[in-house]
Amino acid sequence: MLNLASSTDPTWVEAALAHLDEILLDHAHCEKKAAGAAVNLLFRYPEHAFLQAPLAALAREELAHFEAVLARMEARGLVFARQRSSAYGGRLHALVRDGEPARLVDVLLVSALIEARSCERFKLLAEAAPDRDLAAFYAELLASEARHHEIYLDLARALQPEAEVRERLAVLARAEAEILRDPAPLVRLHSGGEAMDIQSDCERERVSIPVDGGTMGGYLVRPADSESRPAVIVYMEIFGINSHIREVTDRVAGEGFVALAPDYFHRTGPGVEYGYDDTGMAEGMKLLGQLKSDEMIADARAAIAFLRGRSDVTGKVGAMGFCIGGHMTYLTACETDVAASASYYGGGIAGPQGPGGGPSTVSRTGKITGRILCHFGGQDTMIPQDQVDAIRKALEEAAVRNEVVVYPDADHGFNCSQRASYHKASADDAWQRTFALFREELGD
Repeated sequence: MLNLASSTDPTWVEAALAHLDEILLDHAHCEKKAAGAAVNLLFRYPEHAFLQAPLAALAREELAHFEAVLARMEARGLVFARQRSSAYGGRLHALVRDGEPARLVDVLLVSALIEARSCERFKLLAEAAPDRDLAAFYAELLASEARHHEIYLDLARALQPEAEVRERLAVLARAEAEILRDPAPLVRLHSGGEAMDIQSDCERERVSIPVDGGTMGGYLVRPADSESRPAVIVYMEIFGINSHIREVTDRVAGEGFVALAPDYFHRTGPGVEYGYDDTGMAEGMKLLGQLKSDEMIADARAAIAFLRGRSDVTGKVGAMGFCIGGHMTYLTACETDVAASASYYGGGIAGPQGPGGGPSTVSRTGKITGRILCHFGGQDTMIPQDQVDAIRKALEEAAVRNEVVVYPDADHGFNCSQRASYHKASADDAWQRTFALFREELGD
């Protein structure tokens, strides 16, 4: 069983057959990268003796496959060369959690899914390739790809209980399926991720941001070129800068901006990273209850100052955020000079008090100088419609340039593909509106 959450769309087979030379070159690169990934794990985790022999054997087999693909290429008059890769692998690895053993488990499960998808697509090529020698070659690879899938799963099971591995694998499999639903600008063995394709050319780093005599951590991503660009702050949910928020930050950079996700839990839970389960919700809510408006404003101002102090930022800054991050986005719009803001299902904005007490955030609306976009779900019981109406009324009375969008079929968290409430149609529309706003107000 390959544990995939979707089957390949038939249109991929048609495109692959029309571009077999590109598929073969990409296949060669994939086999070489797979060998390198296995060897990298051997060096990164020498303390795990159980990894060594299986991964050494797997790496040797991947290199043998690499050589076999090179031979097929030579027979067709093709030469191995550099090739622009799809964003598939980068998007999958962006889902890997921080901290051990979660990080290693996720790397192993991502590798298992890549092997599974390769196996599925090799079978499709074996069945459809008009070159019968090439079809036979892909048929021969099926057993080894399926075996590699199981090897990675077995190694993950050695680190965590079976039930936990299965639960995490299901989450990653759904995300992998979602990645492949995006139309692809490149025909590759693992095609998918048109909007994300630029991510393979992005630079990522963990940064420290001075604030209130201490430091706030952050995850920063920027296109890998020498251009100065506008910046967008990405405010996290109560779950920390987890794999979803890192993926969103990557996507923002993929749209052509310097993207920064600041850790505004740095005072009470620096570096936390939770999943979307009952435990993650409970722990996140504890940290949410310790937030204070004045400290949140200080963090927002520190993040803006940090970005404006970078040579690769033009000085124009926008903000977006989700859940409490959506609230933080609205608060940032009120208390700083950001040019544009996009708040996704920001809870508590129209509550009687702001975080930690004091004036409500909606009462600060008259201080907004930029343009703001607010996204809400019509099925979201955490943000009653009367609070959405109060936000809309406050923005209109203050003559703030604004748009408030309510998606009738969407619930709280509709933008997150790792949550049961994910609603793709609403998420896609909200993303398009958000980046139309940023391009108009911040400039490309």
